[in-house]
Amino acid sequence: MSAFDDAFAEVLGPEGVLSMDPRDKGNWTGGEVGVGELKGSKYGISAAAFPYVDIANLTIDGAKLLAYNNYWAPIRGDSMPSHIGPAVFDMAYNEGIVEAAKTVQRACGALPDGVIGPATLAKLVAMDPKILMQNISIERILFYSGLTMWPAYKHSWVSRTIGALVKAIGT
Repeated sequence: MSAFDDAFAEVLGPEGVLSMDPRDKGNWTGGEVGVGELKGSKYGISAAAFPYVDIANLTIDGAKLLAYNNYWAPIRGDSMPSHIGPAVFDMAYNEGIVEAAKTVQRACGALPDGVIGPATLAKLVAMDPKILMQNISIERILFYSGLTMWPAYKHSWVSRTIGALVKAIGT
């Protein structure tokens, strides 16, 4: 299994059920609650990001192709330290590529320009893995707590963040 397959199974496997929550702006093709068509999300693939996709009938292979090309490759998942790859992949879905990159860059002390390049990767590799993952977790929660959907989704976002932290650094 590849690092991508492992990250996909860890992060998005549990999200393989169609979600049609009308409160979630990601479930609407217009990217805002009540705007466009309520098509939902499945395997982390949302109607807002992919309005042309038939979300209800999306297969796991179709979701993996979209996930690799639109999230994993742009965050340079194959070059990331393995202990943080799944967390950064998850952030790319929830925050977007640029915000996920900035989150990681702030966590490792790199210039937060929103692009994961050689300088950011070098800092990620050089940093103590436990401290890095703790910093990433703090940055994630700070980001999520500022979102308008925080009251509705805070429990799942914090659980996912803590779960990734525990998996990466142990109990």
